Amino acid sequence: TFPRNCNMLTLRSALIACLLPLAPLLSAAAPGAANAEDVIDFASADEEMNRAIAAAQKSLPGFLELAGKADLSSGDYLVKWAHPVETGNNDREHIWVQLDTVGFGALQGRLANQPVDFSGNAGDPVGVPIAEISDWMYYRADGLIEGSYTTRVMLTRMSESDRQALEAQLAPLPDGQ
Repeated sequence: TFPRNCNMLTLRSALIACLLPLAPLLSAAAPGAANAEDVIDFASADEEMNRAIAAAQKSLPGFLELAGKADLSSGDYLVKWAHPVETGNNDREHIWVQLDTVGFGALQGRLANQPVDFSGNAGDPVGVPIAEISDWMYYRADGLIEGSYTTRVMLTRMSESDRQALEAQLAPLPDGQ
């Protein structure tokens, strides 16, 4: 398994750019650093990515219920925040946030990686409106990742070795997803 506090790949939209949760397996970047190879852009109209986001959002209430009962100090629960951006060619950067608290209407956490298209730093505390969550993930007791819908779409754009390393960490999605 890979470290819980890891560098993550990002997702931006208008183009949508995704940071992946398993970047430590993929590069020797310093934790929190965002390298150009860690960013994968998708058009906002990309049907496969939009289906993945919709599936993640549909299953989000169950994840939030689980996270609300969990010991979040483990660092095992993350959401991907579709953060609005004001610069560059993108309208949103989808960035992983490690959860600290689950509340009504918003979540509190820390940026899990370095933003590319908005100001802030990995580790910065943030409040994430639930309406702006585009994905979620958590580490099961067996070390596999549950959720991470958008990451699965990104697999086809990776090298074979990187794809295999990521796939080995992903638990199967529920039937029909």
